[in-house]
Amino acid sequence: MTARARWLRVGLAAAWLLFAAYALWGLPGVPFHPDENTYLYMSRDFDLLFKQADPAAVGWQAANQPEDVLRYRLLDAPLAHFLPGLGRLLGGYTSAPAHDWNWSADWTANIALGSLPSAGELTAARWPAAVLTVLSVLPLYGIGLRLGGLGTAAGAAILYALSGLLLLH
Repeated sequence: MTARARWLRVGLAAAWLLFAAYALWGLPGVPFHPDENTYLYMSRDFDLLFKQADPAAVGWQAANQPEDVLRYRLLDAPLAHFLPGLGRLLGGYTSAPAHDWNWSADWTANIALGSLPSAGELTAARWPAAVLTVLSVLPLYGIGLRLGGLGTAAGAAILYALSGLLLLH
């Protein structure tokens, strides 16, 4: 490996660490969106599957489940329900919110219903997805390296990490 390639790799590693710091330390500053309460509400599936060991309860046609829960299971991938649950567990938050965000009600009614998570719970629920997002740059870099070399790898990783869609979510 040439000295230039070595310095490029060091620079890329430093850029990745900056991206990781930006993504992870910036989590508490991200404004709350009511969809996040829905993901937290659905993190009850994590509790059912991993804490209560009841896989039959998390199926899309499971018996004795609220209608809105069954609808969300049809709409969303399970990982979107499990990651906030893992974050809650690691953050010490024992249960999912009892109520989903009510889009027909105003902000104060949802707060009164208990649909606004605490800042700590919200940050804890965001951590697993943020860590996976940071780590997702590495396989893309590896694929680019195998397919086209260092330049392709660097370009793919940088374009991906700076993608507006990735940074938004």
